Amino acid sequence: MTQASLATTPSGAGVVPGLAPSTALRHFRYERPQSVSDAVAMLEGDGAVPLAGGTDVVIMRAAGTLTPRVLVDVKAIPDLRMIRKHETGWTLGAAVTMARFAQLRGKGLDALVDGAAVLGGVQTRSRATIGGNVCRSSPAGDVLPGLLVLGGRATLQSVSGSRTVGLDKFFTGPGMNVRRPDELVTQLDLKPSDGGSAFERFTYRSWMDLAVVSLAVRLELGADGTCVEAAIAAGAVGPVPILIGDAAAVLVGSRCESEAIDAACESIASAVDPISDVRGSRTFRLRVLRPLARRAISKAHARAVDGAVADGT
Repeated sequence: MTQASLATTPSGAGVVPGLAPSTALRHFRYERPQSVSDAVAMLEGDGAVPLAGGTDVVIMRAAGTLTPRVLVDVKAIPDLRMIRKHETGWTLGAAVTMARFAQLRGKGLDALVDGAAVLGGVQTRSRATIGGNVCRSSPAGDVLPGLLVLGGRATLQSVSGSRTVGLDKFFTGPGMNVRRPDELVTQLDLKPSDGGSAFERFTYRSWMDLAVVSLAVRLELGADGTCVEAAIAAGAVGPVPILIGDAAAVLVGSRCESEAIDAACESIASAVDPISDVRGSRTFRLRVLRPLARRAISKAHARAVDGAVADGT
Protein backbone atom coordinates (compact mmCIF):
# COMPACT_ATOMS: atom_id res chain seq x y z
CA MET A 1 0.00 0.00 0.00
CA THR A 2 1.09 3.54 -0.64
CA GLN A 3 -0.30 6.67 0.85
CA ALA A 4 -0.21 10.37 0.06
CA SER A 5 -1.90 13.48 1.37
CA LEU A 6 -2.91 16.68 -0.41
CA ALA A 7 -4.46 19.68 1.27
CA THR A 8 -5.47 23.31 1.02
CA THR A 9 -5.84 25.65 3.95
CA PRO A 10 -9.32 26.23 5.42
CA SER A 11 -9.17 29.88 4.29
CA GLY A 12 -9.00 28.79 0.68
CA ALA A 13 -5.33 29.52 0.05
CA GLY A 14 -4.15 27.47 -2.87
CA VAL A 15 -7.54 27.55 -4.58
CA VAL A 16 -7.47 25.95 -8.02
CA PRO A 17 -7.77 28.62 -10.75
CA GLY A 18 -11.27 28.79 -12.19
CA LEU A 19 -12.93 27.20 -9.13
CA ALA A 20 -14.84 29.08 -6.48
CA PRO A 21 -13.35 28.96 -2.96
CA SER A 22 -16.17 26.65 -1.85
CA THR A 23 -15.01 24.08 -4.39
CA ALA A 24 -11.30 24.31 -3.57
CA LEU A 25 -9.49 21.00 -3.24
CA ARG A 26 -9.69 19.82 0.33
CA HIS A 27 -7.49 17.52 2.35
CA PHE A 28 -7.72 13.87 1.40
CA ARG A 29 -5.71 10.69 1.72
CA TYR A 30 -4.75 8.59 -1.28
CA GLU A 31 -4.43 4.82 -0.99
CA ARG A 32 -3.37 2.31 -3.66
CA PRO A 33 -4.14 -1.21 -2.38
CA GLN A 34 -2.77 -4.27 -4.12
CA SER A 35 -5.60 -6.66 -3.20
CA VAL A 36 -9.38 -6.67 -2.91
CA SER A 37 -9.16 -7.47 0.80
CA ASP A 38 -7.01 -4.39 1.42
CA ALA A 39 -9.32 -2.23 -0.68
CA VAL A 40 -12.54 -3.19 1.10
CA ALA A 41 -10.83 -2.70 4.48
CA MET A 42 -10.04 0.88 3.44
CA LEU A 43 -13.60 1.46 2.24
CA GLU A 44 -14.87 0.79 5.75
CA GLY A 45 -13.54 4.17 6.76
CA ASP A 46 -15.85 7.19 6.82
CA GLY A 47 -15.68 9.20 3.60
CA ALA A 48 -13.74 6.59 1.59
CA VAL A 49 -14.45 6.52 -2.15
CA PRO A 50 -13.14 4.00 -4.71
CA LEU A 51 -11.20 5.42 -7.64
CA ALA A 52 -10.86 3.46 -10.89
CA GLY A 53 -10.50 5.41 -14.14
CA GLY A 54 -11.39 8.68 -12.44
CA THR A 55 -13.18 10.12 -15.47
CA ASP A 56 -16.08 11.18 -13.24
CA VAL A 57 -14.62 11.05 -9.72
CA VAL A 58 -11.80 13.50 -10.47
CA ILE A 59 -14.17 15.99 -12.11
CA MET A 60 -16.78 15.68 -9.37
CA ARG A 61 -14.15 16.18 -6.70
CA ALA A 62 -12.75 19.26 -8.44
CA ALA A 63 -16.27 20.68 -8.72
CA GLY A 64 -16.95 20.07 -5.04
CA THR A 65 -19.87 17.69 -5.62
CA LEU A 66 -17.80 14.84 -4.18
CA THR A 67 -15.63 15.43 -1.10
CA PRO A 68 -13.90 12.17 -0.17
CA ARG A 69 -11.64 11.90 2.84
CA VAL A 70 -9.93 8.88 1.32
CA LEU A 71 -9.51 7.97 -2.35
CA VAL A 72 -8.94 4.23 -2.73
CA ASP A 73 -7.29 3.68 -6.12
CA VAL A 74 -8.16 0.13 -7.21
CA LYS A 75 -6.43 0.08 -10.61
CA ALA A 76 -3.40 -1.85 -9.33
CA ILE A 77 -5.44 -4.85 -8.14
CA PRO A 78 -4.83 -7.72 -10.61
CA ASP A 79 -8.22 -9.39 -10.00
CA LEU A 80 -9.99 -6.21 -11.06
CA ARG A 81 -8.17 -6.05 -14.41
CA MET A 82 -8.79 -9.61 -15.61
CA ILE A 83 -10.96 -10.74 -18.53
CA ARG A 84 -11.92 -14.41 -18.35
CA LYS A 85 -13.95 -16.65 -20.65
CA HIS A 86 -15.54 -19.71 -19.05
CA GLU A 87 -18.27 -22.25 -19.70
CA THR A 88 -21.17 -20.03 -18.67
CA GLY A 89 -19.97 -16.74 -20.15
CA TRP A 90 -17.49 -13.97 -19.52
CA THR A 91 -16.20 -12.39 -16.31
CA LEU A 92 -14.80 -8.86 -16.48
CA GLY A 93 -12.83 -7.26 -13.67
CA ALA A 94 -14.38 -3.97 -12.65
CA ALA A 95 -11.23 -2.01 -13.56
CA VAL A 96 -11.10 -3.24 -17.19
CA THR A 97 -10.98 -0.15 -19.40
CA MET A 98 -13.32 0.59 -22.28
CA ALA A 99 -10.41 0.62 -24.73
CA ARG A 100 -9.36 -2.86 -23.68
CA PHE A 101 -12.88 -4.25 -23.68
CA ALA A 102 -13.66 -2.74 -27.09
CA GLN A 103 -11.19 -5.25 -28.59
CA LEU A 104 -13.57 -8.15 -27.85
CA ARG A 105 -15.57 -7.72 -31.04
CA GLY A 106 -17.13 -10.95 -32.30
CA LYS A 107 -17.09 -12.72 -28.92
CA GLY A 108 -20.86 -12.64 -28.40
CA LEU A 109 -20.68 -9.32 -26.55
CA ASP A 110 -21.20 -6.89 -29.44
CA ALA A 111 -23.93 -4.79 -27.80
CA LEU A 112 -21.48 -3.96 -25.03
CA VAL A 113 -18.53 -3.53 -27.37
CA ASP A 114 -20.58 -1.10 -29.49
CA GLY A 115 -21.19 1.06 -26.44
CA ALA A 116 -17.60 0.91 -25.21
CA ALA A 117 -16.31 1.90 -28.65
CA VAL A 118 -18.24 5.20 -28.74
CA LEU A 119 -17.94 6.24 -25.09
CA GLY A 120 -16.21 9.61 -24.81
CA GLY A 121 -13.02 9.97 -26.84
CA VAL A 122 -9.81 7.97 -27.14
CA GLN A 123 -8.36 9.44 -23.96
CA THR A 124 -11.54 8.78 -21.98
CA ARG A 125 -11.80 5.18 -23.19
CA SER A 126 -8.21 4.52 -22.17
CA ARG A 127 -9.08 5.50 -18.58
CA ALA A 128 -12.81 4.82 -18.07
CA THR A 129 -13.63 1.41 -16.59
CA ILE A 130 -16.58 -0.90 -16.91
CA GLY A 131 -17.12 -0.98 -13.14
CA GLY A 132 -16.82 2.77 -12.82
CA ASN A 133 -19.53 3.31 -15.41
CA VAL A 134 -21.81 0.85 -13.67
CA CYS A 135 -21.30 2.63 -10.35
CA ARG A 136 -21.79 6.07 -11.92
CA SER A 137 -25.24 4.77 -12.95
CA SER A 138 -25.97 7.48 -15.49
CA PRO A 139 -29.30 6.91 -17.29
CA ALA A 140 -27.40 7.74 -20.50
CA GLY A 141 -24.41 5.47 -19.84
CA ASP A 142 -23.28 3.99 -23.16
CA VAL A 143 -22.41 0.53 -21.85
CA LEU A 144 -25.35 0.04 -19.51
CA PRO A 145 -28.05 -1.05 -22.03
CA GLY A 146 -25.59 -3.59 -23.47
CA LEU A 147 -24.83 -4.94 -20.02
CA LEU A 148 -28.55 -5.35 -19.39
CA VAL A 149 -29.33 -7.31 -22.56
CA LEU A 150 -26.32 -9.57 -21.91
CA GLY A 151 -27.66 -10.51 -18.47
CA GLY A 152 -25.04 -8.56 -16.55
CA ARG A 153 -24.55 -9.33 -12.86
CA ALA A 154 -22.32 -7.35 -10.50
CA THR A 155 -20.37 -8.83 -7.59
CA LEU A 156 -20.06 -6.49 -4.63
CA GLN A 157 -17.44 -7.21 -1.97
CA SER A 158 -17.12 -5.84 1.56
CA VAL A 159 -15.30 -6.89 4.70
CA SER A 160 -18.41 -8.82 5.77
CA GLY A 161 -18.71 -10.83 2.54
CA SER A 162 -19.87 -10.64 -1.06
CA ARG A 163 -23.18 -10.54 -2.90
CA THR A 164 -24.25 -10.68 -6.53
CA VAL A 165 -26.88 -8.34 -7.94
CA GLY A 166 -28.44 -8.46 -11.40
CA LEU A 167 -27.98 -5.14 -13.15
CA ASP A 168 -31.72 -5.02 -13.79
CA LYS A 169 -32.01 -4.49 -10.03
CA PHE A 170 -28.79 -2.51 -9.50
CA PHE A 171 -29.83 0.98 -10.64
CA THR A 172 -32.24 2.91 -8.43
CA GLY A 173 -32.21 6.42 -9.91
CA PRO A 174 -30.05 8.91 -11.80
CA GLY A 175 -26.54 8.40 -10.41
CA MET A 176 -27.87 6.04 -7.74
CA ASN A 177 -27.63 2.31 -7.15
CA VAL A 178 -27.70 -0.39 -4.48
CA ARG A 179 -23.96 -0.32 -3.71
CA ARG A 180 -23.21 0.53 -0.09
CA PRO A 181 -20.31 2.91 0.69
CA ASP A 182 -18.29 0.03 2.20
CA GLU A 183 -18.71 -2.18 -0.89
CA LEU A 184 -16.51 -2.50 -3.95
CA VAL A 185 -17.80 -3.77 -7.30
CA THR A 186 -15.16 -6.36 -8.15
CA GLN A 187 -16.46 -8.04 -11.31
CA LEU A 188 -19.24 -8.25 -13.87
CA ASP A 189 -20.51 -11.57 -15.21
CA LEU A 190 -22.08 -11.69 -18.65
CA LYS A 191 -23.91 -14.25 -20.74
CA PRO A 192 -22.65 -13.91 -24.33
CA SER A 193 -25.09 -13.98 -27.21
CA ASP A 194 -25.08 -17.05 -29.45
CA GLY A 195 -27.06 -14.99 -31.95
CA GLY A 196 -26.44 -11.29 -32.40
CA SER A 197 -26.56 -8.10 -30.37
CA ALA A 198 -26.15 -4.40 -31.07
CA PHE A 199 -26.17 -0.96 -29.45
CA GLU A 200 -27.29 2.28 -31.07
CA ARG A 201 -27.52 5.80 -29.73
CA PHE A 202 -28.54 9.24 -30.94
CA THR A 203 -26.17 12.10 -30.18
CA TYR A 204 -25.66 15.53 -31.73
CA ARG A 205 -21.96 14.81 -32.18
CA SER A 206 -20.27 11.56 -33.12
CA TRP A 207 -17.86 11.69 -30.17
CA MET A 208 -17.57 13.22 -26.73
CA ASP A 209 -21.33 13.55 -26.28
CA LEU A 210 -24.03 12.08 -24.07
CA ALA A 211 -26.78 9.97 -25.57
CA VAL A 212 -30.12 11.66 -26.11
CA VAL A 213 -31.60 8.19 -26.59
CA SER A 214 -29.88 4.78 -26.65
CA LEU A 215 -30.94 1.20 -27.19
CA ALA A 216 -29.40 -2.28 -27.03
CA VAL A 217 -30.85 -5.47 -28.50
CA ARG A 218 -29.94 -9.15 -28.24
CA LEU A 219 -31.53 -11.78 -30.49
CA GLU A 220 -31.14 -15.57 -30.51
CA LEU A 221 -32.34 -17.39 -33.63
CA GLY A 222 -33.48 -20.97 -34.10
CA ALA A 223 -32.33 -23.22 -36.94
CA ASP A 224 -35.22 -22.00 -39.11
CA GLY A 225 -34.40 -18.32 -38.51
CA THR A 226 -37.18 -17.77 -36.00
CA CYS A 227 -36.34 -15.60 -32.99
CA VAL A 228 -36.37 -17.87 -29.95
CA GLU A 229 -35.08 -15.39 -27.37
CA ALA A 230 -34.75 -11.60 -27.23
CA ALA A 231 -33.75 -8.80 -24.87
CA ILE A 232 -34.14 -5.06 -25.36
CA ALA A 233 -32.85 -2.29 -23.09
CA ALA A 234 -33.13 1.48 -23.41
CA GLY A 235 -31.10 4.32 -21.93
CA ALA A 236 -31.67 8.07 -21.48
CA VAL A 237 -35.45 7.59 -21.57
CA GLY A 238 -36.12 7.39 -17.84
CA PRO A 239 -34.40 7.66 -14.46
CA VAL A 240 -32.51 4.40 -15.02
CA PRO A 241 -31.58 2.25 -18.01
CA ILE A 242 -34.26 -0.41 -18.30
CA LEU A 243 -35.01 -3.78 -19.83
CA ILE A 244 -38.22 -3.75 -21.88
CA GLY A 245 -39.55 -7.28 -21.69
CA ASP A 246 -42.84 -6.67 -23.51
CA ALA A 247 -41.06 -5.33 -26.58
CA ALA A 248 -38.65 -8.26 -26.61
CA ALA A 249 -41.57 -10.68 -26.36
CA VAL A 250 -43.05 -9.19 -29.54
CA LEU A 251 -40.03 -10.42 -31.50
CA VAL A 252 -39.99 -13.95 -30.07
CA GLY A 253 -41.65 -16.35 -32.50
CA SER A 254 -41.19 -14.02 -35.46
CA ARG A 255 -38.53 -13.95 -38.14
CA CYS A 256 -37.97 -10.26 -37.33
CA GLU A 257 -39.97 -9.18 -40.35
CA SER A 258 -40.73 -5.48 -40.83
CA GLU A 259 -44.15 -5.84 -39.17
CA ALA A 260 -42.69 -7.50 -36.08
CA ILE A 261 -40.00 -4.83 -35.80
CA ASP A 262 -42.60 -2.07 -36.13
CA ALA A 263 -44.66 -3.65 -33.35
CA ALA A 264 -41.59 -3.94 -31.13
CA CYS A 265 -40.71 -0.29 -31.76
CA GLU A 266 -44.19 0.79 -30.70
CA SER A 267 -43.95 -1.37 -27.60
CA ILE A 268 -40.63 0.25 -26.71
CA ALA A 269 -42.05 3.75 -27.13
CA SER A 270 -45.01 2.95 -24.89
CA ALA A 271 -42.77 1.51 -22.14
CA VAL A 272 -40.43 4.47 -21.61
CA ASP A 273 -40.93 7.74 -19.78
CA PRO A 274 -38.39 10.28 -21.06
CA ILE A 275 -37.99 13.74 -19.63
CA SER A 276 -37.39 17.06 -21.35
CA ASP A 277 -33.97 18.57 -20.66
CA VAL A 278 -31.21 20.53 -22.37
CA ARG A 279 -30.40 17.62 -24.68
CA GLY A 280 -33.91 17.05 -25.99
CA SER A 281 -37.59 17.27 -25.24
CA ARG A 282 -39.73 14.30 -24.33
CA THR A 283 -41.46 14.54 -27.72
CA PHE A 284 -38.16 14.59 -29.57
CA ARG A 285 -36.81 11.60 -27.67
CA LEU A 286 -39.90 9.55 -28.49
CA ARG A 287 -39.66 10.58 -32.13
CA VAL A 288 -36.01 9.52 -32.33
CA LEU A 289 -36.56 6.30 -30.40
CA ARG A 290 -38.58 4.43 -33.02
CA PRO A 291 -36.11 4.66 -35.94
CA LEU A 292 -33.23 4.08 -33.54
CA ALA A 293 -34.92 0.93 -32.24
CA ARG A 294 -35.51 -0.31 -35.79
CA ARG A 295 -31.83 0.23 -36.57
CA ALA A 296 -30.66 -1.61 -33.45
CA ILE A 297 -33.03 -4.56 -34.00
CA SER A 298 -32.05 -4.83 -37.65
CA LYS A 299 -28.33 -4.73 -36.83
CA ALA A 300 -28.68 -7.38 -34.11
CA HIS A 301 -30.68 -9.56 -36.50
CA ALA A 302 -28.11 -9.18 -39.29
CA ARG A 303 -25.35 -10.17 -36.90
CA ALA A 304 -27.37 -13.18 -35.71
CA VAL A 305 -27.93 -14.31 -39.32
CA ASP A 306 -24.26 -13.80 -40.18
CA GLY A 307 -23.27 -15.83 -37.13
CA ALA A 308 -25.62 -18.66 -38.09
CA VAL A 309 -24.19 -18.73 -41.62
CA ALA A 310 -20.64 -18.77 -40.27
CA ASP A 311 -21.57 -21.70 -38.03
CA GLY A 312 -23.11 -23.55 -40.97
CA THR A 313 -26.63 -23.59 -39.49
